Amino acid sequence: FKNLNASGNGVRNWLRFNSSNSPMMFSCYSSGQTDVYLYKEVTAVAEVEKPVFSVNSGDFTEAFGVTISCETEGAEIRYTTDGTEPDASSTLSTAGSEITVSATTTLKAIVLKGDASSAVATAVYTFPVKYTSMAALL
Repeated sequence: FKNLNASGNGVRNWLRFNSSNSPMMFSCYSSGQTDVYLYKEVTAVAEVEKPVFSVNSGDFTEAFGVTISCETEGAEIRYTTDGTEPDASSTLSTAGSEITVSATTTLKAIVLKGDASSAVATAVYTFPVKYTSMAALL
């Protein structure tokens, strides 16, 4: 293939083919899918913005709450707290709800709207181990 471009975020992916004398053709596929079909007619997929966390990655000593937001109206936010990649079956974040973080956590989120998906946002919240004495360090 000439002028073949692959894009995606692992949840939803697409191939785009365009030669100088043919119309644009697309193929959409999911991670792990073996059959891929090429389509000439394409319905535009709306762009979705990457989710934003209310608290950036860092080191913490006390529990706190994190909210996830996005600028894409009518979209849903899905997230994980165990470092796995989020998908359509991951936990749904509802508007304004807080995720309590009280231990070292890798938070990942994705925005989904129809067939469109955003890039995955990631934040790592680290809680250093507390030692009660110098002897515990040795």
